[in-house]
Amino acid sequence: MKNKISKIILVLPIAILIVMAIYLGISTKVDYNLVDISGDKKELGNVSVLFQERHGAYKTSEVKVSKDGMDVDKFSKEVSGRVEINNFTKDNRDILDGVYNQNEIYKSDDSVGYISLYIGHGENNYKSEIYIDEKNLENNKTKNYKIPIEIGDIKEYEEYGYDISVVPIKYNDDLYVAIGINKGGEIIVYNNGEGENSISKESFMSVYKLNLEDETSEIIFNEQIVDRNNELARISNIMCFSNDNSAYFVKEICEKDGVNYKLKYELLRYNLENKKLSKVEIPVKNIEGEHLNQYSVAQNRVTFTKERFTSNNEMEIYKTTVDLDSEKVIESNEKYIIKLEDSRSTFILNQVKSIDGKLYLIIHSTNGQEDEYSSRGIFNSDVYTYVIDEKSKDTLYCGKIKEGKGNVSHISILSEDEL
Repeated sequence: MKNKISKIILVLPIAILIVMAIYLGISTKVDYNLVDISGDKKELGNVSVLFQERHGAYKTSEVKVSKDGMDVDKFSKEVSGRVEINNFTKDNRDILDGVYNQNEIYKSDDSVGYISLYIGHGENNYKSEIYIDEKNLENNKTKNYKIPIEIGDIKEYEEYGYDISVVPIKYNDDLYVAIGINKGGEIIVYNNGEGENSISKESFMSVYKLNLEDETSEIIFNEQIVDRNNELARISNIMCFSNDNSAYFVKEICEKDGVNYKLKYELLRYNLENKKLSKVEIPVKNIEGEHLNQYSVAQNRVTFTKERFTSNNEMEIYKTTVDLDSEKVIESNEKYIIKLEDSRSTFILNQVKSIDGKLYLIIHSTNGQEDEYSSRGIFNSDVYTYVIDEKSKDTLYCGKIKEGKGNVSHISILSEDEL
C-alpha cells in the first residue's frame, strides 16, 4: 500500500508538468503567414527583419524575414524591448535587461556593459553618480560600479527639473561617457497650435573619462549648448548615439517664423580623437504637427526621416542623410511615396534603415482601436516590409506578415554583419 502511494506521489507531479506543457503549447500556438504583395524577396539582399512576440509569461516567438523566406523560432530567448534583436543581445540578455535605451550600451572584445546617470538626494546632500553594469565576456562575471561626477548645482536641477541623455564610448581601451542635460524649460506651440515642442532654460554637453579601477571620473569637455536668453532650443533626449570615436546628439531649435515658429535641427559631434565639438545643420522638411524623432545609423551614415499620410492611402517619407566621416549632408529631404497595400485606418512607420542603396521600411497597420495597443508594443496588427530602390524610388519588394495576438516587443532591421 505504501509503495502504491509512493508511486502516485512520484508520478502525479510529472503528469501535472506534462499537462501544463501541452496546455501551454496549445494555448500559445502561433501561426504566421508571409504574403508577398509585390516584387521578389531576393531584393532583401543580406538584410533581415526580426521581431519578437510574447505569448503569455513563458513563451516568446521570433520571426525572421529574409531573402530565403520566413523562419519562426517559437521558443526564442526574449530580449528587452529597448535593445536591438540580434545574437549578441540574446546571448547577453542577463546584463542588458536593465538597459533603458540602446544608446546606453558599450562593448569591446572582452566586455559588454551599459551606463546610467543618477541625479538626486544622497544621505546628507545632493549627488550625481554614473552607474555601470559590466559583464566579462570571457568568464561571464558581472561587476557594478558607482562613479561620482560633477555636473554643477544639483539643487538647481532638482528645482527646475531636467532630462538627460547618456552616450558611452570605448576609445583606446578607455571608457568615456558623453552626457546631454536640459535644465528647466517650457512648451512652445507652433504651426498654429498643430504642434508643440519643449525648450530648455539651459542645456549642457559634457564628456567624462571613467576609471573603473578606483571608480573616479575626469571631466575632459563641458560646454553650454543652449541659453534660453539667446535661443529657444534643447538637446534631444531621444536622438543620440556613438559611432567609432565620437558621441552624437541632436539639437532641436524653435525659430521664429513671422507670428509662428518652425523647427530646425543640428547634429552635434564630440570627437575624442581631436577633442573638438562640431555641428552640422540637418535640413528636414517641416510637417505640421510633426517633429523629428526617426533616425538610424548604418555604414557610417545617419539617416533622418519624417513621414506623413495622404488621403489616397499613401505615405510620404522625407529622408535626409549625413555622412559621419566627412560631416557633410549628402542627401536632403529626398521624397519617397509609398503605396500602402491595406484598407486599415492607422499606419505606423516603425523602422527605417538605409543600406547599400536600398531603403528598408517596417510599417504597422491597425484599425486604430485602443485594444490594439499596449505599453510594451503594438499587437493584433499586420507588419509590412518594404524595400525601396533609393535611386529610382521604386518599390522592389513588399511583404506582409499577419501577426499572432501576442505582444510585439520590438522590431529590428539588421544587415548580416549586425545580425
